[in-house]
Amino acid sequence: MTHGRVAMLAALGFLTGENFHPLFGLQGTELLAVDSLAEVRAVFPLFFELLVVVISTTEVYRALCGWTRPNAVSGVAKGDLLVEDYYPGDINFDPAGLKPDDAEEFATMQTKELQNGRLAMLGIAGMVAQELVDHLPILKNDFGI
Repeated sequence: MTHGRVAMLAALGFLTGENFHPLFGLQGTELLAVDSLAEVRAVFPLFFELLVVVISTTEVYRALCGWTRPNAVSGVAKGDLLVEDYYPGDINFDPAGLKPDDAEEFATMQTKELQNGRLAMLGIAGMVAQELVDHLPILKNDFGI
């Protein structure tokens, strides 16, 4: 689930970054999304260090939500270290209240999210490959039509 969510954000960010760059003031600068990381580093040198801190913090929080602390468990098999009612990827973050209460409806929603995540993974891989092959922004490529 997590990788699918990251791929969905990557696909959105890839297309956004090619057309305008809302975070770093690169409007009017035409650059490929695959090359934009160097521009981001030039405009905000500590961006990637800050990104690592944010991602690490969220991953530690996720681990604390789903796993028992090693010193709190003695003589338990490795497979039993997950918290009893924890579902992988669920960190109780639902500010919009979109998570269904019904188990069947929740399973249907997760299946849809999983399928969209898989599609996003293929999509972002295709977008990166296309840019690396022809060095044109995705939306400015006519694909021979």
